[in-house]
Amino acid sequence: RDQKYSDTIYTLDIEVASAFYLDGKYQPFDCSRTSEEYENIPKVGIPYIYMFGVNDTVYYGREFRQLLQVFQKISDKKVIKYCYIFNLSYEMHFLLNIFEDYTIEEMVCRDVHKPIQFKVKELNIIFRCAYMLTNMSLEAAAINYTDVKKKTGDLDYNKMRNPYTKLTDEEMGYCEYDIICLYKVLLYIVFS
Repeated sequence: RDQKYSDTIYTLDIEVASAFYLDGKYQPFDCSRTSEEYENIPKVGIPYIYMFGVNDTVYYGREFRQLLQVFQKISDKKVIKYCYIFNLSYEMHFLLNIFEDYTIEEMVCRDVHKPIQFKVKELNIIFRCAYMLTNMSLEAAAINYTDVKKKTGDLDYNKMRNPYTKLTDEEMGYCEYDIICLYKVLLYIVFS
């Protein structure tokens, strides 16, 4: 059968806050505590923003379950779409929650919990790990392959956040540049 492939570059990044169950409540990481205090304690990840790129345009969403609607909207039974995620092995844990009623197929992994790609059959979308294209951090890949620099230091990963937490302009800029850097890296490596 003749299969068509989209040449649009779709990218995704998810920012997640970590919360640790200590002293009877969930709280952010505390640098003053010892590493032993963090062993064998419950930890949760809370996605609080996602950035979805369509070529060089960045869209934002705060309610993670709404991301499924984005994928449903771009889905096309006749055209395979590729969505590149820089660290698919991490983001996949969250994506599987929204794809719980879908069929995951064509899974390619380099090890347990380390996918290179997988397809969501009903959406006709293949998710690919962009890290596997460069084998370097997004910051290093942006320096080596693009004219843009990844922003650093504008997002404090030890802060508790949720989808209702107001983000500063600096934090939003950090989020935006992750997608722009990824797009530019893909443009050079895959599409040049």
